Amino acid sequence: MVVVGIMGIILMIAVPGLYRQLHPNPLQKAVDDIQEACKAAHEMAVLRSATTSLSIDLKSKSFSVQGASAPGPESGMAPEGSAAMSRVADVSSRGQSFQLSDRVIIEGIGINGLDWTEDEHAEVRFYPKGTSDEFSIVLRFVDNGELRNIWLDAVTGFPEFEVDPHKFRHR
Repeated sequence: MVVVGIMGIILMIAVPGLYRQLHPNPLQKAVDDIQEACKAAHEMAVLRSATTSLSIDLKSKSFSVQGASAPGPESGMAPEGSAAMSRVADVSSRGQSFQLSDRVIIEGIGINGLDWTEDEHAEVRFYPKGTSDEFSIVLRFVDNGELRNIWLDAVTGFPEFEVDPHKFRHR
C-alpha cells in the first residue's frame, strides 16, 4: 500500500509537467523564443565585441540573430573554451532563428520610441558594451486574447516580460 501511495504521489507531480512538455502553450513558447533570441544576440555582441542585430520579419513572424562576425573576444572577456563562447559559436554558425506560431499575433512593436508595427522588417541592435536599442513587443494569443509584453532594458540589454496589460511598456 505504501509503494502504491508513493507511486500515486509521483504520478500526481509528474503528469502535469509531462503534459506541458508534450502540449506547450504557443504564447509562452513565443515569449521564451523572443527572450532566447534577445539573450543570444546580447551574448554574441558582448563576447565577439561587435554589434549584433536581432532581425524581425513581421510578415512571416520570424526572428533571427545576425552579425558579430568579428574575431573572438578581447582580453578580459570569456576564455575561448568557455561554455558561453561555444554557445556564441553555435549561434553564429547556425544563424539561429525562431518562428512564432500562427496562433500568436504581433500586436505592436516599438524600437527606440518609434512604432514599427506596420513595417515588414525591423531590427534591434545589441552593442559590444552590453547595451541595446530600446525594444518592446506585444503578442496576442488568438485562442483566448491573452497578451504578453516583452521589452529590453536598453542599459543592460536584457529582456523582461509582463502579463498585466495595465503595466505594459509603451511602444
